[in-house]
Amino acid sequence: MGNISFQSTGDRASKISSPKALDDAAHLLQVKKETLEQACVTRRMQVTGQAPITIGLGAEEARAARDALAKEIYSRLFDWLVERINKAIGSGGNQATKGRSIGILDIFG
Repeated sequence: MGNISFQSTGDRASKISSPKALDDAAHLLQVKKETLEQACVTRRMQVTGQAPITIGLGAEEARAARDALAKEIYSRLFDWLVERINKAIGSGGNQATKGRSIGILDIFG
């Protein structure tokens, strides 16, 4: 995701200037590249009682959206991994491993 770069196309608009990075990220995430591109370069807002509107993001805002998406993916993957490890350690009926768990300290930044 970090290899995806953006180019400003106007005041509140940008486009992805690294199509290979977009293709690679979309392939790894198993999503359509158009969907991933829209998630990075636009913001969708909805006011109660009105139809949703789509707002373009400038290059700097698109980078922030890309980074937020990558951080959320990392966070969910990390939580899933810790859960899987804890299930593996605590299962099997072996008294020696029953009730054990693993704690991982993740220092971000």
